[in-house]
Amino acid sequence: MSLINIWWMLGAALITIILIGLAVTAVRRRHKWWLLVLVPVTLASVVLTAGFALNYELGWVSNVGKLFGVPPYDVGTDAQLANPQGNWPRGQVIETSIPGTSSGVGDRFAMVYLPPQYYSDPSATFPVIYALHGTPGVEDPRGEDAGPYDIFVNADADNPALAAAKAGRPVVVIAPVVSPMSMDTECVDGPMGKWQTYLTVDIPAWTAQFPRMRTSAADTAIGGFSMGGTCAQITALRHPDQYSSAGNLSGFTKASNAAGDAALFGSGSPAAYDSTAIIANDPAARSVALWLGVGTDDDPDLVADMTNFAKTAQADGMTVELTTYAGGHTFDVWRLALADWIDWAAKRLYAN
Repeated sequence: MSLINIWWMLGAALITIILIGLAVTAVRRRHKWWLLVLVPVTLASVVLTAGFALNYELGWVSNVGKLFGVPPYDVGTDAQLANPQGNWPRGQVIETSIPGTSSGVGDRFAMVYLPPQYYSDPSATFPVIYALHGTPGVEDPRGEDAGPYDIFVNADADNPALAAAKAGRPVVVIAPVVSPMSMDTECVDGPMGKWQTYLTVDIPAWTAQFPRMRTSAADTAIGGFSMGGTCAQITALRHPDQYSSAGNLSGFTKASNAAGDAALFGSGSPAAYDSTAIIANDPAARSVALWLGVGTDDDPDLVADMTNFAKTAQADGMTVELTTYAGGHTFDVWRLALADWIDWAAKRLYAN
């Protein structure tokens, strides 16, 4: 049941108005016992109304299950990746880990959506969509590896993935950790770790262990929101031999963070992680199809950056789509944008 609905706020506000009216009546009639009950209940109703209003505006908690910590999807073990069992009409979200063998970043938590057909059709193979989180992201017991929860718990990636499966375009969605929550790595190889290597070497190597997951560029898309969107766009342009399409939801088109270039890149070149520089210097990068999405109330510099890059890339003959949404830098936008991008990416993967 969705909690991002104006009727929750209006209903709570109506109850608050009624309670205030009853409290005023109690004061006039000097019903002290009424007041002992009405005052705390009215205060609680005011707080509830404010909570619904903020949730409607900021999109913190999208459904009742999240409010009580109940996953909005069917959860499976990582044994299902290699040996799927049972009948799962909605598919399953698997919790697993991906080792950082080449990058040296260690074993990192990941979540994987397996479509219903992964279970019902044992001969079928599937395109792969990598979905990347932002930072600092949602907090949970995993602390710095909490990022993948944003993809499924706050951005509801399993819902558009299920819709794609029902439309005959089933995909596997892999949400890895691409930055600890305590850092803004921008997925670069630098002083904070070899996160580009983790993303482009370790994670694809892990995926290749499962023969039912396709690994060619034509069968692989990568996308994300905020920092994850920046990571996805830059990574795809740097590695067109691995990804045929990418989605950037509310992310800048070049890597940067508040710590500055030296802290982020070390002795590396910032231009190596700048989308405009990449497509100017590498014609192969222009083969990647890009889907860009951003809220109209987001950072004006970010909106301008996306708009300018889209014009430049389109002038270079690239396939680039730019979609805007009412809202800012919030999950209220990213839920809609991620759903649209997964639909777009699944269609492209099945058209290849």
